[in-house]
Amino acid sequence: MEKYTNAWFNKKDNHDCANDGTCGQSIKDFRIGNSDISFFDSNKNLIAKVPKLPKYSRDKYGHQLYKEAESKQFNYFSTNIHDVLSNSFTVKYGYINCTIKYDNLSEQEQNQIETDIKTAYEAFKEKFCLKNSNASYNITVHIFNNRSDYTKYNNLLGIDEDGGPGYITRGVTDCQNILTYKQSAMDFVLGHELGHIFQLRFSPSATVQTLNILDTELIANVIGREVEEKNYKAICKQMGVDEYEGHGWMFKFKYKGTLYKYHKNLSEEEKFKAIQNVKNIRELVDEYEDHGWMFKFKYKDTTGSIYLKDLSEDEKFQIIQRVKNSGLDEYEDHGWIFSFKYKGTTYNVRYKDFSEDEKFKAIQNVKNIHELVDEYKDHGWIFSFKYKGTTYNVRCKYFSEEEKFQFIKDIKNSHESLVSECDGLGNENTVLSIHVDENKEISRMYFRNSDKNIFKQLDKTLISRSKSEEEVNENRTNPEPEEEQKGDDYTEVTGMLQFKYKGTNYAIQHRGYLLVEEEKLRLIQDIKNSHESLVSERYRLNEGSLSQNATVVIFVDENKDIEKMYFHNPDKNMSKWLDKTLISRSKPEQDVDDTAGKEPEPESAEEDTQQPSNFLSNIFSAIKSIIDSISSLFSWLFGSKEKESNQQSDDNPSLFKLDANELDHEVKPDANELGHDVRDHLSDNYNHYNSSDGLM
Repeated sequence: MEKYTNAWFNKKDNHDCANDGTCGQSIKDFRIGNSDISFFDSNKNLIAKVPKLPKYSRDKYGHQLYKEAESKQFNYFSTNIHDVLSNSFTVKYGYINCTIKYDNLSEQEQNQIETDIKTAYEAFKEKFCLKNSNASYNITVHIFNNRSDYTKYNNLLGIDEDGGPGYITRGVTDCQNILTYKQSAMDFVLGHELGHIFQLRFSPSATVQTLNILDTELIANVIGREVEEKNYKAICKQMGVDEYEGHGWMFKFKYKGTLYKYHKNLSEEEKFKAIQNVKNIRELVDEYEDHGWMFKFKYKDTTGSIYLKDLSEDEKFQIIQRVKNSGLDEYEDHGWIFSFKYKGTTYNVRYKDFSEDEKFKAIQNVKNIHELVDEYKDHGWIFSFKYKGTTYNVRCKYFSEEEKFQFIKDIKNSHESLVSECDGLGNENTVLSIHVDENKEISRMYFRNSDKNIFKQLDKTLISRSKSEEEVNENRTNPEPEEEQKGDDYTEVTGMLQFKYKGTNYAIQHRGYLLVEEEKLRLIQDIKNSHESLVSERYRLNEGSLSQNATVVIFVDENKDIEKMYFHNPDKNMSKWLDKTLISRSKPEQDVDDTAGKEPEPESAEEDTQQPSNFLSNIFSAIKSIIDSISSLFSWLFGSKEKESNQQSDDNPSLFKLDANELDHEVKPDANELGHDVRDHLSDNYNHYNSSDGLM
């Protein structure tokens, strides 16, 4: 409201004015605009301006400051208003003396009535001033318990409601009495009815009184809204919020830019708890909105939408805290389905009842998977991912989150083997489908290349499955039989052993350095564990599809480490050296135990005498080295001419076959590259070691 100060105007007795030098008595004219009503003095100076509200304006906030009570019960129909409203209290303020008649008002509600009466008085005084020729003016306010009692008993006072046919007002006045009932917006109604009385009985300006003829509700609406606004500000201050609105079935408020909506009838205690929760949340997020049946929030680049009912405020707080700390892009939860997005990876789980811990365990699993693959989607019973241009679809509803992660690692490690078997695998339109049964084993798999119109069933053993931690622990307590550890087609002769694993032949030239059975088994297990890496490397060297006759030859030195190795494919007349680090060696149990920090005790002469087997082993190793040197000399003397005519390049070692007849001609390994031991160990009669025994 804007005011013009006319200091020349002198106030008279019995005149209550809000500001010195400015008085509503000077108002001589008004102008009604689209949204405002302006009041001027005789010199066209603006004295007051108020908002123009619709004639039948309703309350704006619905504060719920007054609660309906049960109807007054009689054994007979009362004809006396004092029987219906038998209690009373008095409010004196300014020129007015109000007596409030009621049946059921709490102490808090009585205090609120007193506040509303004073607010209405001050609002009119600020805008138009008040005058009164008498010492005081008596007003009686009748407040019924509810709307039913109001419509039933208000006629006992003989006051016309003036609501028109079929319309019942929420309050009425004859300028001496006010009738209303307990309702959520009673502060607005009480202020409205007092506005009528102030305009017609207390306004010092005839112009303000005359406005009632043009529209009876203009001034009353302004005073009623002023009372409501004053209460609104008091509630916001009390609750510590910026904005607040309550309508019983819902309430909403705003705190530091955070909007909170709750579509539920809450008690005052629950409202305050919800507001406190939002204040706590405000410290966590940038935006927040709650509708009771769902809530959503935003923190930096993360958005969350939770469509769950009956969550406590603490549960909401915990969910927001978890989502915020997860670093997700999006998170949405509908109970029967929840989804989230992390760095382009989308995860959907349908028709599965996950606990909150399981949900966030799944989130962590996807974040781990994201580091392995290019794209990932999960629908619970089926999940898919993309790796090196190939889409993998896995149908299995029995996997745990940890098992999904491990299975993806197995597929990734077997990718090169699958590529070698599938024409076009790796093309953008290639899909490989894998079906897993209830035992969590691969039941079947196939790939489809739409560009080449290819559909092919695949051998399920192409994916090498790793063991779970439980299986590993079980194997430690119940190791598999030695025959199974050694692999298929296992044979062993002096200084050499060979076996077959997943279609590949392995020949180990240990030359007597692996005497203990555990050492042989450990090397065989290391080779099995590194099989996929070897297959991948062979494919990279353009060996092509695996051959049943392909052999990997491994040389072991005196330290029982891999000295060198190569592979040989007789079908393609191909031999290539391999990086020995492709086989990842494990530590023996004794080495692991030695890392506990104990210093080894010095060996004594007594211990040397008690270990004759080690002594003899050293002697035999020395003799064997002499024999090997002599054999190399003979090989060089008698094979020099043949070597000159069949010299092999460093990058292509001599071809290797297990057939002794072929070894006698055509296939002769280079002694400098592959070593004479290879040829000698692979002959049927093993002549080298027989002759060595004779020499020894």
